[in-house]
Amino acid sequence: KYGEAIKKISEQEYEYPNIIVVDENDENPRLARYKEAIANGWIRRTAHVCLVDPSTKKILLQLRAPHLATNPNTWELSAAGQVDEGETYEDAARRELAEELGLQNIGAFDPIAKVFREYTKSHAPDAPTVRAWTTVFRTEYIGGELQHDPEEVSEVRWFLKEEIEAGLVDNPQQFESSFGIIWSKIKDHV
Repeated sequence: KYGEAIKKISEQEYEYPNIIVVDENDENPRLARYKEAIANGWIRRTAHVCLVDPSTKKILLQLRAPHLATNPNTWELSAAGQVDEGETYEDAARRELAEELGLQNIGAFDPIAKVFREYTKSHAPDAPTVRAWTTVFRTEYIGGELQHDPEEVSEVRWFLKEEIEAGLVDNPQQFESSFGIIWSKIKDHV
């Protein structure tokens, strides 16, 4: 699991493997350390997964663990994370789904949006701004036990699109700080 690959330095600081950073056009990739990329405002690549139950049309969201430095205790898509050294967006999406939810044998991953995000690491007024190119993949839940990694995920829950829409209006703070940006690009494709 990815949580095992991360060396916990303190409650708020982690050591990540090399990640891919790019320019404003998602070109000219190079490697960087996560902390260096954030500190310098470099643009990262990230991958997100929207897992849909085809029988109910519900979408699986995860509640981020309370001890995470970025957006703790907030809902986000089914799985999400950095594109690490040697990975494509899809490789990262599949890895994150396996690490965060224990799902390995998933079928097709359909890219449904590519989004440039400039957002804060939390809802706090003094939170640093980060930038990322994010590809969101849609895939269908075909069964298997969901085993979320408690180092990264507190809870998983299935939501109807209408529940997500209402939550973004009634209490947007319950979602990861850039969730609204991503949702606006994918809601018609899930």
